[in-house]
Amino acid sequence: MEAVHPTRILVPHSSSSECDMERNRVALDIHKLGHDVVGWYHSHPKAPPYPTKDDVAKQLDYQVMMKGASESAYIPCVGVIISPICYTSQDGSKKSQIGRAHV
Repeated sequence: MEAVHPTRILVPHSSSSECDMERNRVALDIHKLGHDVVGWYHSHPKAPPYPTKDDVAKQLDYQVMMKGASESAYIPCVGVIISPICYTSQDGSKKSQIGRAHV
């Protein structure tokens, strides 16, 4: 991985069309650099980093979009969910959590 291209979407304050426009803007930036998208990430600020039904649906959407014209053109799509520092470990320290799942 050479670069990370964050989007600037505040859910639930952003509409679906705003999310699509931001995703398209980032995809254009990535294409201009000659890079390929290999995945996506987002946060669950108030929940553990486990995929919701919406996360699973979005992951499947991205996997289909990245399929390409043939199986040889397929680029795997990685999904990562990050929870900020809000979990207390057994020793009492605060920890962040990162989750990943395969759909």
